[in-house]
Amino acid sequence: MKRTGFVTVAAATILLAGCGGGAEQTEHAVEPAQACHEAFAQALEADEMQDSRQALWPAFEECATLDDFAAAASAHPEVLGEVVPETYARTQCEFEPALEASALCTNLD
Repeated sequence: MKRTGFVTVAAATILLAGCGGGAEQTEHAVEPAQACHEAFAQALEADEMQDSRQALWPAFEECATLDDFAAAASAHPEVLGEVVPETYARTQCEFEPALEASALCTNLD
């Protein structure tokens, strides 16, 4: 009976140690939605002489879905102003060759 208890404790320890190791590895990773928001925040900091459309191009790589893009646009309304984010993204994906292979454009329905 004591041996079974020891085996159970040992197995639980190994399992918990494995779970803890995974958390340490992903702790420093940036969540995709966070990276999307950061791309919008960086677009706000773009130089006035830079093309404002190009300032937002990193968001097309960092925002994996149209929902992510729209959420980031909503959190940073000064980037797109009154433009509907979904319309802006679809239009850019359709007419801007540089964005054609971006994560967002390839994931559009």
